[in-house]
Amino acid sequence: MIQDAENMNGHGAYDTMDGLNFVTSKEKDGVWAIREQSDNLKDGVPIPATFADDWIDVAWYYDAEKAADKGETYSISTAEELYGFSAISQDYNFEGDTIQLANDITANGGKASSWAAGTTIPDRQWKPIGKDTPFAGTFDGKEKTISGIYVNETTQNAGLFAATEYNVSTIKNIRLENSYIYSSVNGNANVGSIVGYSNRTKLTNIYSNAYVTSTTGNRVGGSVGELFNAHTSKDISKCWFDGYVQGSTLCGGIVGRYNTGTSIISNVLVTGAVKSTKEITSGDSNVQTGGIVGGTADSAGAKLTIKTAVHAGTVEDNYTGTQDHKIGGVVGFKRGA
Repeated sequence: MIQDAENMNGHGAYDTMDGLNFVTSKEKDGVWAIREQSDNLKDGVPIPATFADDWIDVAWYYDAEKAADKGETYSISTAEELYGFSAISQDYNFEGDTIQLANDITANGGKASSWAAGTTIPDRQWKPIGKDTPFAGTFDGKEKTISGIYVNETTQNAGLFAATEYNVSTIKNIRLENSYIYSSVNGNANVGSIVGYSNRTKLTNIYSNAYVTSTTGNRVGGSVGELFNAHTSKDISKCWFDGYVQGSTLCGGIVGRYNTGTSIISNVLVTGAVKSTKEITSGDSNVQTGGIVGGTADSAGAKLTIKTAVHAGTVEDNYTGTQDHKIGGVVGFKRGA
């Protein structure tokens, strides 16, 4: 952070001027833009309402030599830097950039099982990366572990990442442990431990044992809530889910709902539990629960291929024995090709 007035330039000038309430954000063309903000600021970055000022560190990002360039690689080492990444991602999508983990990171102590049960609440709530601006870069966990993430969302798209950008993003080499992802949305919640809403994003080499739940929401998946507009070059592979998924319907061990496009899900393992809670009435075909994928949309041209997938966990729904229900060890219900 620039403190010397003689050296103020770019974002630093605006950060240090009293009485101004602005933030600088890096646009896709690499130009710094000035945007009026009503949020509290930390080194020029709006602080999400659920964050405290001392939670975030953005010094890793505000390097004068990197600030206006695309295609940079940034390294995150602490929980405060991770929260800083979340804060920055609400205004900048990181297209062309790579974010790497240098260390294992613990966001909160305590046990996710207690958070899921409602007996305790951790100190720091997480605002999913890309909640306001879908993430478009590469996130490489370098096989490090993030633990203690606590999400309690009231709007769509909940996860470590809320939403990812069309055809340009990658998430890889990450372990998510002892974490709780929850959405209170009624309807299409899009909840996943890694990504709530994935739009042509490649996910590979990912492990999660998170609690992923929504009381009245659907499209809830162990890794991804809603997989949309997938493409064969943007697939899900080498993912292992060993946590707990619960939602109203469209619940799956890897993906809650697959929407449209062509995609391959391969080399995945589910050893966790998947449950749909919506009461099944006679002839209700909308309750779909699967060990790998909850259900697929009835979209023209949709083609989903699942290969080398192992489900060794549990799958259940709210079925009394006489109604129509759609449940499977691999896919709950598959429409289209």
